[in-house]
Amino acid sequence: MNEIINNILTRRSIRVFKEEQIPESDLNVILEAATFAPTGMNAQSWHFTAIHSKEKLAQFNSLVQKILLKHPGEDPSMPYIDFLKKVAEAPNFNFFYHAPTLVIASNSISSASAAPQSDCTAALQNIFLAAHSLGIGSCWIHLLVLISDLPEIREHLTELGVPPEHRIYGSAALGFPERSTPKPAPRKAGTITIVK
Repeated sequence: MNEIINNILTRRSIRVFKEEQIPESDLNVILEAATFAPTGMNAQSWHFTAIHSKEKLAQFNSLVQKILLKHPGEDPSMPYIDFLKKVAEAPNFNFFYHAPTLVIASNSISSASAAPQSDCTAALQNIFLAAHSLGIGSCWIHLLVLISDLPEIREHLTELGVPPEHRIYGSAALGFPERSTPKPAPRKAGTITIVK
């Protein structure tokens, strides 16, 4: 089978990671792959913030948990907040599944691209596929998209290097899988139409 097709068909979301950090050289390859994803009008207005530090990730996770737990809930601007508060109550809460690296994809609010969100999601797919090709597991993390406008979270994101004028559009947990690769869920029928 074609190597690229095989990589696409065998990639899975990984949610249990080894503590071992991925090599920085592999992270650089993965991030470079992200920058070769297509962008609207070739704007390339995205930014990738890679947190490659166990300590900084632990601090970030603690902050996210604290903010979620103290949020009053029932917020129309945050439809998932009640669910997130419940998740944050778990003593082993970790919004990126204890992965040793987290890559945050953001894009300029005033991007020249017609589709800054799509630009970031295409780049994240490149991240997932590049990671898989290197034997590194990955998982889409959406939580920051939902809470990044909360003032304390936004302030911390800026401290981590996310440009202040950027919006978060997704992130990728990266690390070596702790378990064997799960089998794929069956593909749903009726999702393809070919017009001849």
